[in-house]
Amino acid sequence: MTNQLIEKIEVFKAETKKELHKKIREASSGPYKITDERVRRLGIFKKQYEVTAVITKQVSIADGRQDFAERLEEKILRERPKDAMLLKKEKLLEMLAAGAELAQSTPLLEEKKITQADFESLRAELAAANKQLSEKLYQERIASSGFVRFLKKIGIDSSYHPRFIKQVQKELGAVESLHEDDYLPWLRLAIGKSIPPYRPVILKQQRIISLIGQTGVGKTTTLVKLGWQLLEQGETVGFITTDTFRSGAVEQFQGYADKLEAELIVAKSPEELKEAIDYLTFVSGVDHILIDTVGRNYFDAETIAELDAYYQIIQPDLTCFVFNANSSTADIQLILGKLENIPIDGFIVTKLDETALLGNYYRFTQELTQPILWVTDGQTISEHIHMPSERWVTDRLLETDHKGGNEV
Repeated sequence: MTNQLIEKIEVFKAETKKELHKKIREASSGPYKITDERVRRLGIFKKQYEVTAVITKQVSIADGRQDFAERLEEKILRERPKDAMLLKKEKLLEMLAAGAELAQSTPLLEEKKITQADFESLRAELAAANKQLSEKLYQERIASSGFVRFLKKIGIDSSYHPRFIKQVQKELGAVESLHEDDYLPWLRLAIGKSIPPYRPVILKQQRIISLIGQTGVGKTTTLVKLGWQLLEQGETVGFITTDTFRSGAVEQFQGYADKLEAELIVAKSPEELKEAIDYLTFVSGVDHILIDTVGRNYFDAETIAELDAYYQIIQPDLTCFVFNANSSTADIQLILGKLENIPIDGFIVTKLDETALLGNYYRFTQELTQPILWVTDGQTISEHIHMPSERWVTDRLLETDHKGGNEV
């Protein structure tokens, strides 16, 4: 009698997913793979989970039966389509066998030595092919695991998968066998730890606030949201816009300012900007001045030069670069390189409501050096702006709580 691990397809049924995976783990002697999942309704309030799984089982095989099983396995392997790695392995085995026969048939010592060297070389190649094939099969099992499928589902870029896979296997075991109930609490903590600690900005301490960003990213509405938060704290605000390029931009801004009962001044040159700041400071006497800078194309040298000139006049206490949630980190870093003369204190990520997944936001936290100070996810000025703490980000990323908050 010989003990042997075999793969077997079985159907499992249970009333909960946790019970279902417990049954599979109890039935399998090693890693298993789910090939099909179904849910059946049993009346109005009950349902049954059913999966088809390939499990590994240790069985005892009599010698005669083992010979039959080996012959059957050889027949299946002959008839199964082979990939390039398997074909290479079979070729090496054929060459290895031919070398052994040659070594036995020739009486010459010198020829035996040469053949033995070739034999050892083929053996080494075969070992390398075996190693490559094993690694390939292992990576395929990892890629099809529930854990990796979940990372893809929430939009985490594949470049970050190896880090999470290594950590989860170290702490929870083989990733192929993990159920969602096992890895989800762990993943929440792991993502939270990987995000830089959030340090909130005290908005009341920032007298002159300037937002910069390309046309269409939502600078104006974001600036109005910050103004509303200051008004809620009993502060007074005044707005200045230098972004007169976009059609209807000033009229839209004026509508927001009227709702907040705040003054808006349009400045078309650095000189007018200086006059507007002096007016709001010494005549209106507002507590805070919020400035919407020129938009347009930041890859254009003329636009960057205009921004530099405005910045020398403004000298803000807080400067935020604004971009939307679908932006690429490569573009952001390229633009920041062009803004080297303007110190950026932090980022504001807008339009989170216009992206289905927050995986791209996670990339921002890993690849950008400045902190993300606020995020926005809608048009309502009193609601759709949030301070992205580690908990807020993980809740949104894992889709467990979409409430957010109105912290200042």
